[in-house]
Parts: sequence; C-alpha cells; structure tokens
Amino acid sequence: IAIGYFLGASAVAIFSLAFTFMKFLRSLSAIIFSPFQNRYNHFVGLKDMEGLKQLLNKVILFSMPIFVLLVISIIILSNNIVLSWAGDNYIDSGVIMSLLAVNFMYSFIIKPGANMLTALERIKEMYIINFVVVVVFWGGVFITKNIWGVNAFAIFKLVAGTITMIF
Repeated sequence: IAIGYFLGASAVAIFSLAFTFMKFLRSLSAIIFSPFQNRYNHFVGLKDMEGLKQLLNKVILFSMPIFVLLVISIIILSNNIVLSWAGDNYIDSGVIMSLLAVNFMYSFIIKPGANMLTALERIKEMYIINFVVVVVFWGGVFITKNIWGVNAFAIFKLVAGTITMIF
C-alpha cells in the first residue's frame, strides 16, 4: 500500500515480483525452524540452559549452510529468475530480489534467536527489537524514497534485518 501511494502501481509490480519470490524463503524458514520451538520450551521448562545452548548451537550450525548457499544462489541468479519468470519489463526486480534475499541469509541466527526469546519469555527485548526495526525501516524509507525509489523499501528491510541479527 505504501509503495503504491508513494511511488505508483509500476513500483508495486516491481517490488511485488521480488517479494513474492521471498515467500518461498519465508516458508522454507518456517519448515526448518518450527519443529525446534517445542524443544526450546522443553529445555526452558526443565531449566536446562546448557541443553538449550547446545540445541541452539546445533540449529544454527545445521541451518547456516542451507540459507547461506540458497541466498548466494538467488543473488547470483536473481536477474535470470526475473527474466524467465516475468520478462525484461521487470528486470529492476532483480536488485530488489537480491536485497530481500540477503535478509534471509541471517535466518540461521534470527529465527533461533527469536524462538529462544519466546521460550525464555523475554518480552521486553522483543518489544525493543521490534520498535527499533519499525522506526529504522520507516524512517529510512521516508528519508530515501525520493532518492532510491522502490529500492529504499528493500534496502531498509535489509538494514532492519541486520539490526535484528546483531541483537
């Protein structure tokens, strides 16, 4: 809605193409990480923080190559994906697809970290992270939308994701 309001329908089409492809990565992320949520809760219930740390390390080490290799492949092939999927009228989606894909490279840290915060009921930290992410994303978009156009949305999605990963 915001892209359409600020930049028009063609910008929505360009962004939507890249964003739709990212639904694949979001689904993959859910498939990989959702089974571990119950185990996090199990270790917290047992007050076994050492077991929780070991599981968290295993999940990160297991999922890191999956996401890193997949994201690198998408970045390298993004223009070809767009060309074969939608044609050369949407080639600008390739850059956006690459930027949005880089965000998922951090999934091996962000998803287990978020699941751990949930299991530990660290609500305050989740509120702080989400508040900062929203402020950074929308602040960056409003400041740069006239300079970078629709790319500002992808760039600040990446910046917000990086902040989440660092936390």
